[in-house]
Amino acid sequence: MVVKETLIAEDGDWMEEVFPQLDSEEEKTRDRRKPIALALGIIILLLLAYYLVHLYWEHRRNVLAISHYKQGVEYYNQDQLDKAIKEYKLSLKSNPKYKEALSSLGLAYFYQGKWEEAIEQYRSALALDPKDIDLYNNLGTIYLNQGYLDKAAEEYKTALRIAPADAVTHSNLGQVYFYQNKLDSAQAEYE
Repeated sequence: MVVKETLIAEDGDWMEEVFPQLDSEEEKTRDRRKPIALALGIIILLLLAYYLVHLYWEHRRNVLAISHYKQGVEYYNQDQLDKAIKEYKLSLKSNPKYKEALSSLGLAYFYQGKWEEAIEQYRSALALDPKDIDLYNNLGTIYLNQGYLDKAAEEYKTALRIAPADAVTHSNLGQVYFYQNKLDSAQAEYE
């Protein structure tokens, strides 16, 4: 076995060989970088803390929105539409982009005969999810109930462009054609 011996000078020059001294310019540069690195570290920690707090409150708002929404559904199922509407509004106060609450609020307004309010909620929900054919069907049904057959047909056609095979939408459009006395078109939709 070969052992390597390290010779150590008696005057301590070995420290300079092992730990070479930085010249004064390099030391100054390093000294100037320390506060910058510390400041950047603090900024990163603050941003991370802000992000985590934001996530926490966002989660809390969503939990609150879901809670009010579920309570609204309970009231809706019990035919207590005024209470359901109140809960849906509280849900939307917590999370204005909660599509299900918008749609359910529209449905509650629909059953109260508040057509314009229902249309407003459905349009807001469509802004969040323009591919939801149920919202187009609901709008079409409102227009159909109001006697705006052309508007109803347009909503149903929009839904069919998204889901061409949807039987409910074809049936709804067939009903519009029937009321417009377009019996051949109505029959084609029913088939």
